[in-house]
Amino acid sequence: MRFQPILFWLLMALVALAPLPLGANRPWALALLSLAAGTLLMFWTLGSTLKAYNVALPLSRVAPIALPFFAVLAWGFAQMSGLTPAAWDHPIWDAAANAGAAITVNKYETATALMRLLAYGAVFWLALNLGRAPHRAYRALYVFALVSLAYAVYGLLVQFQGWRTILWFDKWAYETDLTSTFVNRNNYATFAGLGLVVAVGLIFQEYRGVLSSRFDARKSMLFIFDSVTPRLAILLIAVTALVSAILLTHSRAGLIAALSGLVVLCVTYAFTRIANTKRTLIISTVVAGLGVSFFMLSGEAVSNRMTQLDGSLGDRMHIYQLVADKIAERPWTGVGYGNFLDVSWTIRDETLTGYWDKAHNSYLETALELGIPAAALLALAILIAAGVCLYGAVTRNREEIFPVIGVAATVTVGVHSLVDFSLQIPAVAVAFALILGIAYAQAWSSDR
Repeated sequence: MRFQPILFWLLMALVALAPLPLGANRPWALALLSLAAGTLLMFWTLGSTLKAYNVALPLSRVAPIALPFFAVLAWGFAQMSGLTPAAWDHPIWDAAANAGAAITVNKYETATALMRLLAYGAVFWLALNLGRAPHRAYRALYVFALVSLAYAVYGLLVQFQGWRTILWFDKWAYETDLTSTFVNRNNYATFAGLGLVVAVGLIFQEYRGVLSSRFDARKSMLFIFDSVTPRLAILLIAVTALVSAILLTHSRAGLIAALSGLVVLCVTYAFTRIANTKRTLIISTVVAGLGVSFFMLSGEAVSNRMTQLDGSLGDRMHIYQLVADKIAERPWTGVGYGNFLDVSWTIRDETLTGYWDKAHNSYLETALELGIPAAALLALAILIAAGVCLYGAVTRNREEIFPVIGVAATVTVGVHSLVDFSLQIPAVAVAFALILGIAYAQAWSSDR
């Protein structure tokens, strides 16, 4: 059917273009992204209804992540509905004589946050169904690696030319750091980290024969040099560009998150059925050595910032404590999804300096907004998807690289979310949704 390929390329265009308008972290860009994701989902539903293709996975396979996801959406709508018990309403509504009172402080921001979450869910669902075919799954990740390379090359060009711009705008933040088309260096570092994990994973796939326990070790080195195809060469260039770009962001958390993802990628792949564990770990050590070499050559600024970790960590720990105290005031209901900025003025104290429009910890911020139960359900949906990927990685006899990449990508964004807010940037979130959707689709054996 021609319907699916068209839908596939439109989905890839959405993910590829999302970073262009400042990471899609502007109201108009987010609205366009959400509209595009919803439209693609509508066309997928239409094709499914008309029997243009079969659903890739039965609902029983998707239910463990769909149920908590939709429970979070339902709670978000309940927060702004005004239909919940009056005792649950936020005290701020007392000043408005309870007119339109609700759990959420700002209904508009809650509706926007729900729109954003629905868009991410739509991308995941489309990737899950369109990525069930192995050739399409590989094509999607390869295209994403190329997209990551393109944004890295742009960022490197801007950096080496000494331009202080993002597209045609003069930079107003992080003027000496590489940010590509993003405003925040940490957000771009996470996006590049996802690209790096995908590129290295696809290189493992290209050298699957060398890493296989059935391959003659004496022929390995000869095979490695003889099998450098144009596609593999592009992946190697992508790895080089992405490592350089991450280092030049000077983002400590971004570097640690990317390295964490790479370590998990290598270790998980080492325990797949196809891989020779010893040989894979040796190659992984070589990859790590190359990473250290890059760090020594161009990571001086990152190294200097590592030595300044104590001061900034103290500020972060202080804001975390303040947010935790605020969570304790409304642990079950939250203050409203997407409402951190609206209540941030009630969190600050006289010792907190600087501008804090984010908690710089996505877990705490989500718990404050949604309440602990709903925030736990949202995290559970992602953990279940990653857990299924991990199971598929160690049990599948083929296409094992896709769930391996899914696990590594989850670790990358999960680690960075401990100290920052990259998953709250639409371009990063849709990239992760694409990777995880494809990984989840390929975690299941076709026989099952």
